[in-house]
Amino acid sequence: MQTNKSPDPSARVMPWSEFERLRSAVLAELGGTVLDLGAGDGSRRRPLPAAQRWIGLEPDPRLAARLRRRTTGRDRVLEARAEDIPLPDASVDAVLCSFVLCSVDDPATALVEAQRLVTPATRLLDHGCRPTRDSETELRRSGLVLRSLQRLEVPVVAGWRVPLVLGLATRP
Repeated sequence: MQTNKSPDPSARVMPWSEFERLRSAVLAELGGTVLDLGAGDGSRRRPLPAAQRWIGLEPDPRLAARLRRRTTGRDRVLEARAEDIPLPDASVDAVLCSFVLCSVDDPATALVEAQRLVTPATRLLDHGCRPTRDSETELRRSGLVLRSLQRLEVPVVAGWRVPLVLGLATRP
């Protein structure tokens, strides 16, 4: 984590509310079948109006069960880890990794899985959140083509800022 005394000079500092607006604008562009890695409570489904189908991947059995009870229509929930996703190759149009690469055991394997699942025109949206893990480097090493990358910091408490990376990548 960075403090106000030693910020990342390349990072854009913004309040959480501004980050949420920026993320929602990017999410609104995703469509087709969207795979949400680490779906948690399913809150990222709401800002995906263009998505024809949402698949929430959640490794925690309790969260997955709760999410299944709230899932409707063509949407579905898979209980699995991001490093081993039970879907066929080229079966999704977008992969959303929202605060996932910073929490999975093996981010490189999770990105290989994401790349396996996406169609050639697919977009992968990620924002990493763990100060001790370099999500930007993981994205660059993945073989995906980075279309955009923003380094951000969001103030939390007592002068501390959480470093975030918001990136959009496509398959080569």
